[in-house]
Amino acid sequence: MILYDIAPIVLYSLGQPIPTDMDGHVPEDLFESDRIKSNQPRFKESESAEREPARETDTPAYSDEEEELIKKRLEDLGYL
Repeated sequence: MILYDIAPIVLYSLGQPIPTDMDGHVPEDLFESDRIKSNQPRFKESESAEREPARETDTPAYSDEEEELIKKRLEDLGYL
Protein backbone atom coordinates (compact mmCIF):
# COMPACT_ATOMS: atom_id res chain seq x y z
CA MET A 1 0.00 0.00 0.00
CA ILE A 2 1.22 3.47 -0.91
CA LEU A 3 0.19 6.72 0.75
CA TYR A 4 -1.96 7.84 -2.16
CA ASP A 5 -3.93 4.56 -1.94
CA ILE A 6 -5.48 5.71 1.35
CA ALA A 7 -8.22 7.89 -0.17
CA PRO A 8 -9.49 5.21 -2.60
CA ILE A 9 -9.39 2.62 0.21
CA VAL A 10 -11.43 4.83 2.52
CA LEU A 11 -13.96 5.63 -0.22
CA TYR A 12 -14.29 1.93 -1.09
CA SER A 13 -14.67 0.99 2.58
CA LEU A 14 -17.49 3.53 2.91
CA GLY A 15 -19.20 2.23 -0.22
CA GLN A 16 -18.55 5.44 -2.14
CA PRO A 17 -17.45 5.71 -5.78
CA ILE A 18 -13.83 6.59 -6.47
CA PRO A 19 -13.18 9.58 -8.79
CA THR A 20 -11.51 8.42 -12.00
CA ASP A 21 -8.80 11.08 -11.79
CA MET A 22 -7.80 10.15 -8.22
CA ASP A 23 -4.32 8.71 -7.77
CA GLY A 24 -4.01 5.35 -6.07
CA HIS A 25 -6.13 2.24 -6.12
CA VAL A 26 -7.77 -0.32 -3.86
CA PRO A 27 -5.27 -3.16 -3.33
CA GLU A 28 -7.25 -6.38 -3.67
CA ASP A 29 -5.08 -8.19 -1.14
CA LEU A 30 -6.11 -5.70 1.55
CA PHE A 31 -9.67 -7.08 1.71
CA GLU A 32 -11.04 -10.60 1.79
CA SER A 33 -11.29 -11.95 -1.74
CA ASP A 34 -15.04 -12.64 -1.35
CA ARG A 35 -15.69 -8.98 -0.59
CA ILE A 36 -13.76 -7.73 -3.61
CA LYS A 37 -15.47 -10.29 -5.89
CA SER A 38 -18.97 -9.44 -4.69
CA ASN A 39 -18.41 -5.71 -4.30
CA GLN A 40 -16.11 -4.36 -7.00
CA PRO A 41 -14.84 -0.78 -6.52
CA ARG A 42 -17.09 1.73 -8.30
CA PHE A 43 -15.74 4.72 -10.18
CA LYS A 44 -17.22 8.07 -11.24
CA GLU A 45 -16.10 11.05 -13.27
CA SER A 46 -14.71 13.70 -10.97
CA GLU A 47 -16.46 17.04 -10.68
CA SER A 48 -13.46 18.79 -12.21
CA ALA A 49 -13.71 16.54 -15.29
CA GLU A 50 -17.41 17.38 -15.64
CA ARG A 51 -16.79 21.11 -15.72
CA GLU A 52 -16.06 22.89 -18.97
CA PRO A 53 -12.29 23.25 -19.37
CA ALA A 54 -10.87 26.70 -18.87
CA ARG A 55 -10.30 28.57 -22.09
CA GLU A 56 -7.06 30.32 -22.76
CA THR A 57 -7.36 33.83 -24.09
CA ASP A 58 -4.95 36.38 -25.46
CA THR A 59 -6.16 38.87 -22.86
CA PRO A 60 -3.67 39.25 -20.02
CA ALA A 61 -4.95 38.38 -16.55
CA TYR A 62 -3.81 41.74 -15.14
CA SER A 63 -3.65 45.24 -16.53
CA ASP A 64 -0.24 46.93 -16.82
CA GLU A 65 -0.98 48.97 -13.70
CA GLU A 66 -1.95 45.87 -11.72
CA GLU A 67 1.20 44.06 -12.83
CA GLU A 68 3.35 47.00 -11.70
CA LEU A 69 1.58 47.06 -8.33
CA ILE A 70 2.13 43.32 -7.89
CA LYS A 71 5.78 43.65 -8.89
CA LYS A 72 6.26 46.51 -6.40
CA ARG A 73 4.67 44.50 -3.58
CA LEU A 74 6.83 41.46 -4.37
CA GLU A 75 9.95 43.65 -4.38
CA ASP A 76 8.94 45.16 -1.02
CA LEU A 77 8.60 41.63 0.37
CA GLY A 78 12.04 40.69 -0.99
CA TYR A 79 10.83 38.19 -3.57
CA LEU A 80 12.15 40.16 -6.55
